[in-house]
Amino acid sequence: MHILNFSNTSQSTSTAAGPSNEAEKAGSLKHDTYLLAKPDPASSGFGLKEFQLARVIQAAIIKDEGASSHVKFKYYISYCDENRRLDQWVTSDQVNANPADVSKE
Repeated sequence: MHILNFSNTSQSTSTAAGPSNEAEKAGSLKHDTYLLAKPDPASSGFGLKEFQLARVIQAAIIKDEGASSHVKFKYYISYCDENRRLDQWVTSDQVNANPADVSKE
């Protein structure tokens, strides 16, 4: 499995011309998108709930050598109202970005 990281957090990812990195062009969530994320089980010792409000910092494409052309993503997220030391990479199956379920309080 290869992880290709195309995101550059020092630049704005939303421009009038469209997405500015390969992950966004491939359909990933955009930088600064709020979502609900299920923390990595290794983080459970820090007292995080099952799903926590988080913000996308960076997106990366995961390409599986043996798989079809299906593209999967990983997201580097920052949990809202938590210490930055808890920021982590999560896979797309660990997030819920449905706007009806996500509310920034």
